[in-house]
Amino acid sequence: MRKINKKGALSNIVWALIGILASVVLGAIIYSFMSSSMSRSAQLSVNGYLVGNSRLIVQIRDIGTGEVTIKSLELFDNTGAKQKCSIDKISLNGQQVKFPVTVRPGQVLEVDLKGSCINAYSILVFTNYGVYKGYVSS
Repeated sequence: MRKINKKGALSNIVWALIGILASVVLGAIIYSFMSSSMSRSAQLSVNGYLVGNSRLIVQIRDIGTGEVTIKSLELFDNTGAKQKCSIDKISLNGQQVKFPVTVRPGQVLEVDLKGSCINAYSILVFTNYGVYKGYVSS
């Protein structure tokens, strides 16, 4: 009759558990690294459109893979002078919001401005990742 080596069977189970535990820890580390690097790859598309003589609509679209917090925006004319326009309404996918607002991939933030916006040429959008620039088309 053959004896079963209980010591060897136990060590195989222990090694299997250690392997599973190491895989879970390694997976968690890789997921943490990948998710943080993915959230940093934010990209914004910034476009402005003149509507009439005193209205400007700025559309900010998140075209990256991570969310972006938009803090504010400023308008400038072609000489670099800051334009004085006031915000009439800010909407994110049709819902009214206020600055600061977080925009996720694929979402569009629309800022409706009024006042002396007719000379606006460029738009600076201030975010948690830096400054993005866009232009006004007539």
